[in-house]
Amino acid sequence: MDLGLALQVASGMASFLLRTTVEWLVCLLLVRIAGSAKGRFNLWLTLLLGFAAQWMWMWCGIVRAAFPGAAHGATGTASAASAGGERIAVAAANAGALSQGMLVLLGGYAAVLAGWILGSVTARVRLARAMRFKRAPEQQVAAWFQEEVRQRGTRACALWVLPGLASPATLGWRYPRVLVPPACQTREAAELKAIFWHELKHVERRDALWNAIARACRKLLWFHPIAHRAAASLNAERELACDAAVVRDHPHCRDVYASCLVRFARIADLAPARVAPAIEMAAGAALLSTRVQSILFDAPGSSRFARTGRTMVNIVLLGAMAVSLPALNILFAAEVMRPEMHGSPAGDAHVRVKTRTAKFAGVKTPGAARLPAQAGVQAAGSNSSAVQHDDQLAAEHRAGMGILTESTGMDEEAGAGQGGNPSFSGAGTGHGASGQPSPSWTAVAVDAAARMGPMLADHDGDDRH
Repeated sequence: MDLGLALQVASGMASFLLRTTVEWLVCLLLVRIAGSAKGRFNLWLTLLLGFAAQWMWMWCGIVRAAFPGAAHGATGTASAASAGGERIAVAAANAGALSQGMLVLLGGYAAVLAGWILGSVTARVRLARAMRFKRAPEQQVAAWFQEEVRQRGTRACALWVLPGLASPATLGWRYPRVLVPPACQTREAAELKAIFWHELKHVERRDALWNAIARACRKLLWFHPIAHRAAASLNAERELACDAAVVRDHPHCRDVYASCLVRFARIADLAPARVAPAIEMAAGAALLSTRVQSILFDAPGSSRFARTGRTMVNIVLLGAMAVSLPALNILFAAEVMRPEMHGSPAGDAHVRVKTRTAKFAGVKTPGAARLPAQAGVQAAGSNSSAVQHDDQLAAEHRAGMGILTESTGMDEEAGAGQGGNPSFSGAGTGHGASGQPSPSWTAVAVDAAARMGPMLADHDGDDRH
């Protein structure tokens, strides 16, 4: 995996975990002060949907960064780079391990997610096989059910008897169906009506749809423990909200409703396996006592002042979370090592070569006479990475100096006592000490550049430099 992409994946996952943890803590506070099971259900559902939305938005940003040719790729990358937050430098030595680790994590995530999806498909196949054994209820039971549907004004809903089912359940949100075990047909009318009240309340609330969305979010975020905790709390609050709605509509049937709940909870506990992935009326032992108490005893009411205070606290908590979330951003970046920071031998050689070249370029020649020196600086600068060739470079620089000396005729000035090189006697405009015209420095520079050209070409073509 590319290092830049791996760093962005690591940054996104770390920021996601940090933000969702803060959101969960705020949600716990909101649940504590919520006044009803319906409100707590809405809070947990909103939390799960927010988790899934943030997770998918993070991957959308990573995909835009992975394909910079897209229309908004560069904009998304720039905005991510300029976002505020905690920046953590990753050493160059750990870059390879980080890339490999991100690749392994993504592979594991995809494998487990594929397993979850395969499990869902298997459950749907098992349900389809089980539904082949469904049958229509008895005429009296069907009449009671249709009467309750008409009284409540519920949309069209079918009633089926499914053998092997331990507890009444609701299935489907587009075409809802109520499933009851065969034993329900032998119960009294009061108990059957209590069962229908509960299941029809699930249909009214569209709990099958929210349950499917919550399962999808839980599978998408299978690695996040908070997602599993939120999904479990959502299921518990869903049943408590449904019980509260039934008791509010039929307060005189509390005891019958509670006894039906306990009976089916015992049957479901003794059942060998779950037949259909549906919303069942029965609850586990941990939730059963809470549900029975909420059915038999009314929750204490709250005054208008308490409701107003609760609303204000909710607004303050949500506002504080909205303000603090943008700052909860972690950005991993590769650490940049500069040569002057760690004093590498190549950097020292580069400084030494530039110093020697500057001395070589310090010959006082006006105008075009500086061109060979500048070419020497560029040639020496391009060869700074080869420390083992220092002696060779020095010899070549000395040869260049010899060319300049020979071109100016300074080596003959001391022995012959004449002011210039005879070869340049007709080219100068000044006169030396002996009356002979001095050489033109422009001609000297051109001659030196012509003679040093092959040497510079050899420098450029040598791969060792």
